[in-house]
Amino acid sequence: LNQLRQLDAKETVGGKLGDPSKEFSFGSLYCKVEFAESFACSKSGDVDLETLKNWIRKVTN
Repeated sequence: LNQLRQLDAKETVGGKLGDPSKEFSFGSLYCKVEFAESFACSKSGDVDLETLKNWIRKVTN
């Protein structure tokens, strides 16, 4: 999980999300995290971007 860092390639400082004394869990984050699964083309050539479009609509409204 990336953080904004200086553009120095030698910089290796990391950070922890959530409570540093506990094992990582999305439930311990202070903000809501959502995932959307989609694909541009399947092996059969089908295109299905509806899940992605719906998620974009939801987070931009």
